[in-house]
Amino acid sequence: LAAATALAPVVTAPNFAVAVGNLTLLLGGLGIEALGNLLEELRTKDSEAERVRLLETAAKKSTEVREAIDLLLEKVQALPLAQQAFDETKTGQEEREWFVKAMQASLQQAGSRLHIDAKIDAGNKSAVATGKTAVAATTGAVAVGMIHAQNVTIITEAAKHDAQLADIEQRYLDFVRREHGRIRLFGFLSHANIDVRLLDVFVSLRLAEYGREMEMKHLPRLSLTNSEKKGRGLPAPESREDRLLNPAEVLQRAVQKQKSLLVLGGPGSGKTTLLKYFAVCCLDLPGRERLRLQNSLIPIFAPLRQIDPAKPFAEALAAWAKKHNQPLSAERFEAWLHEPGALLLLDGLDEVSDLAQRRQICDWIDKAVPTYGASTFVVTCRFTGYREAEGVALQSPHLRADVQDLDAGQQQTFLQQWFRAALLESLEAREADLPERREEIDRSAAAEAGAIAEFLGREENRSLRDMASIPVLLQIMAIIWKEQGSLAGERVELYSRCMDFLLDHRDQAKKIEPLVSAAKARLVLRPLALWMHADWQKDEAPRVEVEKQIADKLQAVRPGTTALEFLENLRDRAGVLVGSGADTYTFQHKSFREFLAALEIANRNAVELLVENFGADWWQETLLFSAGLTSPEIFPAFIESFLKHDKNAGPTSPLLLQLVAEAADKPLAPFEKIIRNQKLAWQKRYNALQCVRQLRRPGGSSAPEAAKALLQAARQDKEPKVRQLAEQILIEWAVIKPPAVAAEKPNRFFNPLEDNAEYILIPGGKYKYSATDKIVQAPDLYVAKYPVTNKLYNIFLESLPKSEQKQHRSVYADDKRFNGDDQPVVGVSWHSAVAYCNWLSEQGAKGKGQEEKGFRLPTEVEWEWAAGGGKREYPWGNEAPDETRANYGRQVGHTTPVGSYPAGATPEGLMDMAGNVWEWTESFYRAGSESRVVRGGAWDNDPHDVACAYRDYNEPDNRSNDVGFRCART
Repeated sequence: LAAATALAPVVTAPNFAVAVGNLTLLLGGLGIEALGNLLEELRTKDSEAERVRLLETAAKKSTEVREAIDLLLEKVQALPLAQQAFDETKTGQEEREWFVKAMQASLQQAGSRLHIDAKIDAGNKSAVATGKTAVAATTGAVAVGMIHAQNVTIITEAAKHDAQLADIEQRYLDFVRREHGRIRLFGFLSHANIDVRLLDVFVSLRLAEYGREMEMKHLPRLSLTNSEKKGRGLPAPESREDRLLNPAEVLQRAVQKQKSLLVLGGPGSGKTTLLKYFAVCCLDLPGRERLRLQNSLIPIFAPLRQIDPAKPFAEALAAWAKKHNQPLSAERFEAWLHEPGALLLLDGLDEVSDLAQRRQICDWIDKAVPTYGASTFVVTCRFTGYREAEGVALQSPHLRADVQDLDAGQQQTFLQQWFRAALLESLEAREADLPERREEIDRSAAAEAGAIAEFLGREENRSLRDMASIPVLLQIMAIIWKEQGSLAGERVELYSRCMDFLLDHRDQAKKIEPLVSAAKARLVLRPLALWMHADWQKDEAPRVEVEKQIADKLQAVRPGTTALEFLENLRDRAGVLVGSGADTYTFQHKSFREFLAALEIANRNAVELLVENFGADWWQETLLFSAGLTSPEIFPAFIESFLKHDKNAGPTSPLLLQLVAEAADKPLAPFEKIIRNQKLAWQKRYNALQCVRQLRRPGGSSAPEAAKALLQAARQDKEPKVRQLAEQILIEWAVIKPPAVAAEKPNRFFNPLEDNAEYILIPGGKYKYSATDKIVQAPDLYVAKYPVTNKLYNIFLESLPKSEQKQHRSVYADDKRFNGDDQPVVGVSWHSAVAYCNWLSEQGAKGKGQEEKGFRLPTEVEWEWAAGGGKREYPWGNEAPDETRANYGRQVGHTTPVGSYPAGATPEGLMDMAGNVWEWTESFYRAGSESRVVRGGAWDNDPHDVACAYRDYNEPDNRSNDVGFRCART
């Protein structure tokens, strides 16, 4: 606000009391309500000294009042100068109109709702600045320069220009409000989409922020000794802790630290809606307070798939804006980015299918971040699309926050809001405004949401309960529940029923003849989805291209219907397609396209297309949908082809195991062909065995007899690692008993308390300990073959009293990236790891009726000896790490099931000693510190962290997603 212009009613008041009254109105219009009572008290003070003392006293009591007083004092200091100008100056009608326009623009930009009457009587004095002074608006947008000459004030051309710029800015902000202020909920009877205020339905997400801020380091490989590490400039070890924050908290931290914010999440997790929320909150003072933003930022929401990274940053934004009918120049964006600053909301890095272009976009952002220091950058991406190992990563300093699955409370809130919108949509506008009807609708919405929660809470609906944590799937569940009163048990069936409802059941429910039946519409949409996915490789496509793709198939299923008519019907009635800009189409949700593409691939039996694209993040969801299809079924043919392929020659892929788990049918024959073929690489047979492990039915029931016989045959395999895995699975399935312990100190034993987990004897010895460079003695020790898994840790949890379970429960127990049965448990403190070991010792003692030799965490000396034997740089030897030996460097993006990297085992057979998860040890990091040593590196660390000698630390209370533990026994 320009000090002179904004305070016009104050300066021209006949006395101080009226001036304060006018100032109260002004501040109220600006949303500064904290000064109301204070201003009333100011009226009673006669002297300036009394007024100043009152302001100072109030400032000490309240931060909000103090900030408002700072603003007020700025205005008070301008009063004498402005008063002099008012006393000397009168203006003409034209000058007054320009003055008012500039003043209005300034107030609008500040988010004010203060209305200024443009009709000023000709005889009244107007607020002007002295002829020699240009008073700049505090927002930095409007400067009112006024020249005093012979009682005539002239508004300069600069003031007119600045007012025009403010007008451009306001039009852009209005566009942001129109574009993002309302959100489309789909699946309603009367319309394809219902527009509701985003702030009315937004469910605050939980985001896990890493304690380690992500600043990519390119460091050389490390030697084994600490002195050499220090000599090469190794950074001091850092403590890792993940924090669960709400959207405002995580954005505030990024702004305060002057870093970008990277938001990663799964498909349909709400990343785009989160950015829309940020954009809308930037538009007014209440929204900025909601985000705890101290300064105004111009929100710029741009899908990265619509950006050309070959252009300079501001030019690329201008080109994007032009596509959306916003005539903003690169110079205008450049100005905003510098002053007042912008909130860059760059959505969907993963939606750029080409990896080279994705890398280019990352570089484009990295170059812009230091250039525009007044702006904050927020980038979203699917977990699978952020591929640091392949150069798809931000190199500029940034915070990373992972979107967490919706918990039960968030699901309840989401469902209540959705059903409320659905019920309100069915009412006449006049009826919807009645308070009693709204109360009735609120009760009905709560009842519907509660009914779904009760249904999902049943043990037999566990798979559905897991899916309900994903917002887009929860919305699909709400649609089906509302119309059919039940839910499908599998994801593919859930999508299939939702698609049928959208395509024609909605119209049938209203007794409207669908333009095209659901079955025929699918015939048209399937090839379109596959073309967009495999050939076009973008989320949106021009209308002309879309019409070309569907024309022939549409005429075959419904002659005479034009492509445009069909597309508009899908957009306006079905809601399967939506317009995503000028003459472009995209699917309502990316997963709709992936589902339909999978159907078309299965219909064509295009097995090699799936094999060829295995491992590409753009194809992951389509592969998973393909595995779940029953008609037509493609999984058996795919798995036989893939297991023989060279893509299966490395470590066991987590995606492969997920495909087997989600497959509607799991025939044994494809796996048997691979396992019995001794000519194939042993790793292919090993991976096929890992797949067979998934064939055991949920709930621990018996596995197929043919699978048991196959495993027995695999015990004769020529490769020891294959034989050992076959034996391990048979023990897990209780087909055979663990080998009897004949010797007093056997080479291994199996612990029945841990589902017969294997422990391997590591004979003791002397070696030069890397932390001190001194010779130490490591004792004989049994060390668990694998880190403790979620499955084993849950056995421990279930043995505890309810009151203790919450204390030890993993903070990632509900996170699908980390909670698989065979993945190592993470998100547990050092204290919980010790509690697990103590529980093993106590249960063992009870079973034998005597004191059991103690299970415990290994010491740091013991761990390093077990991993490297005093001579190996890495568990497997001295060769550098690669993707066949360990899970590190974010190559996978999360933990992997234990035992997935048999090539990285120690000679004795210990698995996962390098990468996957850091492992708690018994040892303190240094004397006088409470921090505990962690060893081994993790899935998100650089190669040097997985060396046997590398040590780091963590606070014992920290619970991170890259720290687990394994047990030892004397």
